[in-house]
Amino acid sequence: MGFEIATLDSVRRFPSAAHSHGEFSVAFYTDTYGGGSSNTVGIAQVFALAGGHLKIVQQMTWDEHFSPPGKWYVRVSHGMLTIRSARYLDGDAHCCISGMDTVTLAWSGSRFAQTRMITERLKP
Repeated sequence: MGFEIATLDSVRRFPSAAHSHGEFSVAFYTDTYGGGSSNTVGIAQVFALAGGHLKIVQQMTWDEHFSPPGKWYVRVSHGMLTIRSARYLDGDAHCCISGMDTVTLAWSGSRFAQTRMITERLKP
């Protein structure tokens, strides 16, 4: 028998670019599911509200199947989002992830764009 638990962690409002119409917010979720094995996924969805209509304009996911401190964080004043994602390196078993990607994204006024990614080996 399997299970799934989805949790809304946070919602942040972001400023619109001068050329875009509408308002933007980003919702952060954690989705944990399991059956024979389990996994935890982080999800960020960018919502636009324009003309009375709400729609998802961007979605990002990352693997949280490990426990480093501070899985993700947002610096609203600087318009930056940093995500830490588990990275399976060569030879890793499902239980034992040995790498981590740190991805930095910048807010453009209507969506996030990746500006940097660093992969590092986790300390044993």
